[in-house]
Amino acid sequence: MALPTSAFVLRRPTPPRAGVTVEVYPSTVLGLRVEIQAATANTTQSSKWASVAILPPTSAAAMRFTIRGLESSRSMYIRARHPAQPGYSAGPFTAVINAKPKLAPDIQRPRLPQLTFKATLDEPGVKDLYDNGTVSAAFTIDWANGHRQKVTLAASSLTCTFKNPIAGAKNTLLLMQDVTGSRLLPVFDASVLWPGGTAPVLSTGGGLTDELGFVAQTSPTLRYYGSTVALGYLQPTPSVNGAPGVTGISVANTAHTINEPAAVTAGDLLLMFVAWSASPGTVTTPSGWTSDGTTSIMSVFHKVSDGTEGGGTVGVTTQNAVKAAAQVYRIQTWFGAVAGVTVALGGGSGTSADPSSVTPSWGADRDLWFAGVAVTANPTITDPANYGTFQQTDDGSVAVRLRTGRRTLYATTEDPAAFTWTGTQTWTAVTVSIRPPG
Repeated sequence: MALPTSAFVLRRPTPPRAGVTVEVYPSTVLGLRVEIQAATANTTQSSKWASVAILPPTSAAAMRFTIRGLESSRSMYIRARHPAQPGYSAGPFTAVINAKPKLAPDIQRPRLPQLTFKATLDEPGVKDLYDNGTVSAAFTIDWANGHRQKVTLAASSLTCTFKNPIAGAKNTLLLMQDVTGSRLLPVFDASVLWPGGTAPVLSTGGGLTDELGFVAQTSPTLRYYGSTVALGYLQPTPSVNGAPGVTGISVANTAHTINEPAAVTAGDLLLMFVAWSASPGTVTTPSGWTSDGTTSIMSVFHKVSDGTEGGGTVGVTTQNAVKAAAQVYRIQTWFGAVAGVTVALGGGSGTSADPSSVTPSWGADRDLWFAGVAVTANPTITDPANYGTFQQTDDGSVAVRLRTGRRTLYATTEDPAAFTWTGTQTWTAVTVSIRPPG
């Protein structure tokens, strides 16, 4: 955790040089460079700021540097930051300070009168968020655990208490909605002040995250100056890229050639659904693929792409000669390992197929979910609510129909509604959950 950084304006009307001497206290991460920038006006336009020094890495508690300038009544504006360097992203700028150039002593002189301005120079992205987990009762944020923290809200208007403030530090608190969502802002004590006296309104959707900032003042009175930094961060979610490879096989056989997507990239997830016109018997898992199960009229497989499958085919062998309808999806922005896929299959006979409920082992996340059905013949199918982008593939001889749809949902459990049709048919329904990146 970075300690507050002070930038001191040091002035003394004695020779040998004219300028503004600044003293910078870097973060507690030692050995990082510090950049000092100057401008003739206080502006947010980066082009107006000139880099006047890159102070080398040091283990010293403070670094001094004189910015030379003509002695005049015109102010210089100064700010500092950690620039990007190996292993670290660029840190934020301190607040801007200003001073008029004076005849300044040599920077090595030890006793200097000081006019001080305190500002925070954070270490550049070296610490992860401190996660306080999920809360459903009053909770405490201890800033000694880090000035970037996160909490997941499982109830509304919970009492939140801050402790161990770091003077001058700009603290970040991420408030994430649980799977239920619509949790109201926690209740803070009177030390927390909001612009205009109005507290922010949080995002409502399950899994959405809002970022609040709190600048700590410890003297003479404890204050936290609260602000809304950003609202509605979305968790990353897997996505289907391009059209699936589709195949209809209208002549019963034991060797089935299934089309793959037209283009793939190494690391993509390939998800294959195959609907059979009758019981396939033993189904041989293709080389490099993982079997997610086979029922009387459906098999599901997945694999991590090696990048060579685009526009190609995969062979699936069955014990019995059957017709088939198949789809192979290409999915990106996912967990990246076969453990990031959960599949549930179930079958029966009738006029509806209810896909199974699935509770992935990884818990609540913004997953990509598939609901699908294989049904003998080719009835007109009514789809479950909340799913879309349906893909329908037939074998080509009215023997079997495959239909799949998908949705994105932040949840711990998903139970799709039923597919329905007219007339009794043999069916298999499938539910698939695909995990986002870790």
